[in-house]
Amino acid sequence: MNQQHSTDTGSGGSQGLDEPNVYAALSEIVFADQPLATVLEKAANLAKQVLPESPEVLVTLIAGNRPRTAAFTGSLAVQLDDRQYDDGFGPCLDAAVSAQTRRGR
Repeated sequence: MNQQHSTDTGSGGSQGLDEPNVYAALSEIVFADQPLATVLEKAANLAKQVLPESPEVLVTLIAGNRPRTAAFTGSLAVQLDDRQYDDGFGPCLDAAVSAQTRRGR
């Protein structure tokens, strides 16, 4: 499968926001004022800040049956995503197809 990647969104996790503050920050993102890639990068970084164990976070979008890494917080996430694209399955692809959140292990 062909894939594309956006730019690295940074390390995230540095502020260690709690869940209510992350929801507040998400609610302040104005979608009309910025490109989708920017919105997804912000959401990925916020998710990284609130999730336990400081995981890498990424967003996979599928258009025309082709996956694309739309936002990510680190290179490990991209490497794992590439592997899923090559294999044709994995938690990110499963989540993108089912529209459900999945956690890779």
